[in-house]
Amino acid sequence: MIDQERCLDCQELHENCKCENIIKTFRVKVELEREVEAESSEEAEHIFWETLEDDLAMENITFAEKMRESIEIENISVNEEINMSLQDSSNMGGTCLQGYVEKGMSYNDLIEVFGEPNCEGDGYKTDAEWIGTINETTFTIYNYKTGKNYLGSEGKEVKDIRDWHIGGNNIEVVKLINDYIKIKLKRVG
Repeated sequence: MIDQERCLDCQELHENCKCENIIKTFRVKVELEREVEAESSEEAEHIFWETLEDDLAMENITFAEKMRESIEIENISVNEEINMSLQDSSNMGGTCLQGYVEKGMSYNDLIEVFGEPNCEGDGYKTDAEWIGTINETTFTIYNYKTGKNYLGSEGKEVKDIRDWHIGGNNIEVVKLINDYIKIKLKRVG
């Protein structure tokens, strides 16, 4: 069913299921369109290519490989919005490293998404930090030991930092933050 979420275990629609094991439907587009059911966009892409390659004759596999460069995956069954707000650091409990912002994300990209950092960091190991909540989950985004505060003249200027840590209280915050960044940059760009 398109635009519906089903449980992997009981196959009930999400609103009727108590298992909370959800399949999302993704639309994969590359010159042609197929709908596949998967738990993530990565799995949707894998299933798409697997079925496409099965359908193509061996001499056309090169065509499929070329098409892979222009793949676009759209989650068509997301029924919840991602709600993000920056918070005063005095209202936050402790967080710890959960993962990383996807590679290559610049300071300016993060400003486009979150606005100016709302914390200057600790003045020692970090130089810039965003603190907030995303879907009621506490998060921090910060550089760690890469800037001038920690490395002095050898450190990077904040505008040149591209390695950003995500802190939180659970691992789910990493996916939420990276999904939110993708959504916001797609809208901005």
